[in-house]
Amino acid sequence: MCPDPRTTPAGSELRRGFEERGYAGPIRLLAPEQCRRIVALRPDAPPPLEWYKGYAAASPLYHALGVHPPLVELVAELLGEDVILWGASLVDRRPGQVHPWHTDLETADPSGHTVTAWIGVANTRRESSLAVIPYSHRFGESLQEVGHGLGLARGDATTEEIAGWARHRDPRSEIVRLDMTDGEVLLFDGRLWHGSNNLLQEGTRTALILQYAAPDTLIRIPDPDGQFEWPFRFLERPRPPCVAVRGATGSGRNRIVAGPAFAREAGSLEEALAAEPISPCWVRELVRLDEDPDTGWAIYSEFEGDTPCLDYLEVHTSVLSAGAVPHPPHDHAPEEIIVVLTGQVAIVTAGAESEATRERQLGPGSLVYHRAHQVHTIRSLGPGPASYCIFKWRNVAARGRDAAAASSIHAFGPAGAGAAGEDPGVRYESIFDLETEYLDRLHGHFTTLEPGSGYAPHADAYDVGIVVVEGQVETLGRRVGPGGVIFYPAGERHGMANPGDEPAAYLVFELHGTRREARRAPSRWRGRIRRALGRVRRLPGRVARRVMGR
Repeated sequence: MCPDPRTTPAGSELRRGFEERGYAGPIRLLAPEQCRRIVALRPDAPPPLEWYKGYAAASPLYHALGVHPPLVELVAELLGEDVILWGASLVDRRPGQVHPWHTDLETADPSGHTVTAWIGVANTRRESSLAVIPYSHRFGESLQEVGHGLGLARGDATTEEIAGWARHRDPRSEIVRLDMTDGEVLLFDGRLWHGSNNLLQEGTRTALILQYAAPDTLIRIPDPDGQFEWPFRFLERPRPPCVAVRGATGSGRNRIVAGPAFAREAGSLEEALAAEPISPCWVRELVRLDEDPDTGWAIYSEFEGDTPCLDYLEVHTSVLSAGAVPHPPHDHAPEEIIVVLTGQVAIVTAGAESEATRERQLGPGSLVYHRAHQVHTIRSLGPGPASYCIFKWRNVAARGRDAAAASSIHAFGPAGAGAAGEDPGVRYESIFDLETEYLDRLHGHFTTLEPGSGYAPHADAYDVGIVVVEGQVETLGRRVGPGGVIFYPAGERHGMANPGDEPAAYLVFELHGTRREARRAPSRWRGRIRRALGRVRRLPGRVARRVMGR
């Protein structure tokens, strides 16, 4: 479908409005049936490349949406003939859910040249669409920077306060809530102040977010431990994958990838929308992991996003050169599991009340559970590099957990150990069974499959993560060897088999979190609680961490 000529401004008018106010539209882009199909497909598989906005480089549907010619024509009118696509995601907002006023970190630099396409695809109304502050892209300051200067964290200030900050900088600035419907696109400058609040009584609002840049505008992934507050912090590695959309790809400031191979072969948006849904389960085989000669630490992202049982899950694999550490001892809100894949490492931890540190040497197959706010780091002992996989998560606590499990270190047993299941060729050895701050239950076990053994497809009521240690396993039509990572979201059918001639062994982590459909709907009281917790972040270090942890 092409943009509706009745609602599409002429090129020069579109560009003038965008440059002046910081946004253009809304403009009709997609047909109702196309929107319904996008929501039905929920194109969250295969998982994004490197980070949660990396879907255009991995998913045929996101790729087809991002390079859809009518949309690219609009974006090129605003950015010029050279365009790259660096971000793609589908965002839900439940009734009453607020996305606080902010400036997008990746595009907040005053010198940036970026365009975000915000496309409503489900339950888009004036009451649920995006709100923007015209002219704020010219302020030279992100909203978070302004709030920080006033001692306020993101989400602390009221809409009236933010409107006052804007009018102080430009008297023409005011809050504008866009009157949009499904299938319309709003194009806005990446520096614009914006937010949303789904005021509908019922119905989750879903929006497709596609983010473009001129190739010479540097794009980096925000540091997830930076809590998205000012001053902004970014990761040096990995570099976000960017898809070439039109024209030249610039001077090499950004990492340009080709996009999904079969998406490039299929082509059109209509073909992508006609495809069958892909299972949200995913498999990543261990490929060559190169060291970073400059920093000694290379990080390879596998997945980042929410799941049926978790508000946030991140999975990545890292490589540490001999003697290198990824960061000084630090803590963070998410809990995590570290699995050593290759080499020798030292796990360094410190107690909550003491600066004294403890070290423990670990080899391949060992694993570490870190509770929330455990002070820690890891060092490669050499002589060669070491690699490890991390599962990191956070979630709404189902109930108060003052006695959540302590951090611990475990080593799996030799192949063949453990109790047999119904199939004598399948043996299990329990590693831990814990109640944690974020999980009703965190269970870990070590499974050994004899050649030809396995289990039939079934679905679990919890998320499952797997790291293959020995041999080959087959699942979801894929064979995976040592170091491979597998993830099954709750409710998704999956099976496992050993197709090889040798025993296969793997670690299993069951993540029993509060199911999404069981979570309470947001309310004004929960909003007040969130604002109160935002103020807690300004308390002195350990005091704030303790309160936030509970």
